[in-house]
Amino acid sequence: MHGKDSEGNETGDITGYLLRQELEVRSNDVDKIAKIAREATELINQGILLESMSPEYHYTKLGDLKIEMLGEAAADAKVRAQKIAASTGAALAAFVRPGWASFRSPRLTPTMFPARA
Repeated sequence: MHGKDSEGNETGDITGYLLRQELEVRSNDVDKIAKIAREATELINQGILLESMSPEYHYTKLGDLKIEMLGEAAADAKVRAQKIAASTGAALAAFVRPGWASFRSPRLTPTMFPARA
């Protein structure tokens, strides 16, 4: 960056340096990404002008997790139904047709992934 004279014209004097760079980091190591985000904040605290965005977390194995969770939910529902039936002296009927509720995942935030020591 160059200085300016009293009329606003640039002079040959160098008054500072300017670096612009966009950086995107992708990793499966959530702890490392959280650490990098904290270190960027430290640069800001040291007076280095830096624009830092909050990390975004994308869970890429949601399909597998949904199948596992739905299986566990079905097993839990069966156990609860058996207990209810047993407490009333009734028996469970055959399973005819499943009904599925929609499955939603929360937006992942850095606070869902605490830093490990």
